[in-house]
Amino acid sequence: MDAFSAQHPSRILGGVEATEQATVQRLLESLTIPSDCPRVVSTLFSVRPDSTGDAAVWVWVILADREEDWTLAEVRPLTELIEGALTEGGVRAIPYVRFRTESEQILIDEQRTDPPDGRIERL
Repeated sequence: MDAFSAQHPSRILGGVEATEQATVQRLLESLTIPSDCPRVVSTLFSVRPDSTGDAAVWVWVILADREEDWTLAEVRPLTELIEGALTEGGVRAIPYVRFRTESEQILIDEQRTDPPDGRIERL
């Protein structure tokens, strides 16, 4: 921990304020997913630096399982919705939006040692 962070405990990873984590939670919870988008089971997020040390919000959108893979064209509207909500909501961290299926997430959860900062269920 650097000297600034030690003196300012309200700050968390990458210079992102703790209140920003609450803002991310609130914004993701308030999203209205359009009916023509893939079915979102849940959304997980973590606020931590990216590989360059910049403040980042990592969002994993958990989609319902289906026989064929989801295409970029199908998930792009969700990416744009989430990135737009975070940016317009005043989140300063860079948003990184990723997708997993429900069954993929179950396997990850079984082996996880570091839980996400937040999880929004949409069942």
